[in-house]
Amino acid sequence: MGVAVGNGNRDSGNRDLRLKEVVMREWCEAWADGAEHVDLEVQSVLLDKSDSFDVTKDIPTFRRLVQEHFLAAPVKRSSVELDTIEVDNFNLMMKKADYDVTVYQIWEKKCANAHAAMDHARRDFRLAQRAWYADAAELFLHKFTKLLTWEEKAESIIAQIVTFRRENIMIPTGTPHDKIAMVCSVNWASLSIIPVPAQEKQAAVLTWSLYDNLMSVAAVLAPVWAYSKGKLHLQEEAMMKYLTHGCHNVDYHFSILFKDQVDQRDKRPLMYPGRLVFPGALTEASKSPWFNCDLRRLCRTGEISQMSASAMKAGLILRLT
Repeated sequence: MGVAVGNGNRDSGNRDLRLKEVVMREWCEAWADGAEHVDLEVQSVLLDKSDSFDVTKDIPTFRRLVQEHFLAAPVKRSSVELDTIEVDNFNLMMKKADYDVTVYQIWEKKCANAHAAMDHARRDFRLAQRAWYADAAELFLHKFTKLLTWEEKAESIIAQIVTFRRENIMIPTGTPHDKIAMVCSVNWASLSIIPVPAQEKQAAVLTWSLYDNLMSVAAVLAPVWAYSKGKLHLQEEAMMKYLTHGCHNVDYHFSILFKDQVDQRDKRPLMYPGRLVFPGALTEASKSPWFNCDLRRLCRTGEISQMSASAMKAGLILRLT
């Protein structure tokens, strides 16, 4: 007890001594050196002549010194208090970390739900799109496509085409006969596998389709394969015979390009030549609406994947436009 009191008195004496030194330096010596702020503070007090004058309150310099000396003095904390503060700081840090983890988990859950909803919407869209395409293809096949065989005479095939065109285009749309042109696609890449009678019927239908409306056009694939080796030129001559006998304009070439072979054993070329055929009665091919198409201007298609040999079928496809 005696030691504690003695230390306290010693600390108090040291504090008073430091205060006295500070007052001498910042007030007395400053006043002696002619400090203006001290003169102003004294003059202000003399003018007020307050009965409740208190030097530690009414003179700003003394008031500041007292506050700094007594009120702002550092307070020593015990080790228990310091440990408590550290524990509180650690608990606060853990709470912040738990809060951040919770926020992150909520964010992850919301993102997962958003991605799941997006994937679900994408799947629904693809299913709806697939169904729409299927319906459109079904409608096209039933309304605008007619499959014919070459077992009948060319006149019978032409009659069926005329009937189909009238029932599915002219009557429903009110389009006159002279406004309907045809785009013909003839696959003679393997002409040698097509019987000669069928070849003649195909050539006859092709000639009729081009001269039925002079705005029609045909894309004919030239032979690239023949049964007998070294006889491919004979198939090319046969194709040109059919086209020239029909008095067609065969001056415009094009090529179908493929990316790569389906099988290394496949000997088919990666470029299929063809002819863009216009009616010979059309004095200038440039008058045809198909003259400025990309196939005529670029003389080639874009690269496409090559189909298997079994998928390559010979035939004639008529598309009414």
